[in-house]
Amino acid sequence: MTRTRLLALAAGLGLMMSLPAIADDGYTIKSTNLRAGPDRDYPVVSRIPEGAPVQVEGCVNDWTWCDVSFGPDRGWAYAGNIAYPYEGRRVSILESGAYMGLAVVPFAVGPYWDTYYRGRPWYGRRSYWIGRPVPHNTVVIHPGRAVVMR
Repeated sequence: MTRTRLLALAAGLGLMMSLPAIADDGYTIKSTNLRAGPDRDYPVVSRIPEGAPVQVEGCVNDWTWCDVSFGPDRGWAYAGNIAYPYEGRRVSILESGAYMGLAVVPFAVGPYWDTYYRGRPWYGRRSYWIGRPVPHNTVVIHPGRAVVMR
């Protein structure tokens, strides 16, 4: 292989390897509570420091809360506290989420908590949280259908 081809191949591989790491990373604008559901009433899973990178898995359909991963923890962060790369700069998901192409994800306490929170001190109150009304425009999964609660 010629030197030019090798350099082009190396640059292409480097770009391909770096894109997935950048594509879904958001950053906290300030210290943020990671919660067990998309509302400030849900239990706190952990605290995320200001400027920390978070993996944005998706947001509720009004872009007020986002499902994020931070280290070993998974939960919901207020979208006004998360900046996301968009058109060459970091912008608030709360202000610009509708234009960013982020996934809209549903929330259902039962399956979500069963997957991420078994063994947490508040997991035993799961039935209380399942019975609570949905706080805002959140897609809720019912067997066989999804319903947007307003």
